[in-house]
Amino acid sequence: MKINSGRLLIAIAILTMTSGLFLTTSVAQTTGAVFVNANATNNQVWMYKRAKNGNLSLVGSFSTQGVGGGNTGLSSQGGVALGSGNKFLYAVNASSNEITAFQVKSTGLTFISKVASGGTFPNSIAVFGNLLYVLNSQGTSANITGFKIQSNGSLRARSNSTRPLSAALPKPAQVGFTPDGATLIVAEINTNNIDTYSIGLDGRATGRMTSSTTHSRRSAVWTARTTASARRRRNWLRPSGRRPSSAD
Repeated sequence: MKINSGRLLIAIAILTMTSGLFLTTSVAQTTGAVFVNANATNNQVWMYKRAKNGNLSLVGSFSTQGVGGGNTGLSSQGGVALGSGNKFLYAVNASSNEITAFQVKSTGLTFISKVASGGTFPNSIAVFGNLLYVLNSQGTSANITGFKIQSNGSLRARSNSTRPLSAALPKPAQVGFTPDGATLIVAEINTNNIDTYSIGLDGRATGRMTSSTTHSRRSAVWTARTTASARRRRNWLRPSGRRPSSAD
């Protein structure tokens, strides 16, 4: 398969053996898989099996049923992400402003559904437990928007979860969770800023704080923070954990 370098950046996710999805006789030498968001006009995700020696073999290409950026690169990291113990895969469709959900199998990807991203030109996804946040990078105002991952892998928009960044269009490059799920972080290119949001027990981001990347110590404090409330939040975000009784 020929990769059009003019369409970069493409996004890659790697699946390891922890899920057991590849423990079959026919792929006994497989240690995981690699997924690539092609960011094509007729967008696709490419799936590769990864051998123990690191060699990749193409499993197939799977339509997102959405529109990628085409010749416009994502200029980001995280355009595709695994969730729910590697059972599901999520990919951005930048030009149709959508997120596609797939079920992951050893033989390939099965389309589940797609949803509107809540903004314009989504270019990065972050997943923690049953919570997904997408970074919408363009339009009149860039934002982050939250979704709940349903038991079947589909996404449901979380009401009142859209939050602005430090500026209207700061060319944001990536959204990600801290390891404990307590904080959501967005990196901005044009402003050299890092935005941090606290994640509440209801899964909504609050209290944006913005730090210049020149203040590396300050951003590191946010990354390392773990509190009792964060542990409770992590339990809620896990599929087996406590969930709020109110509907989203």
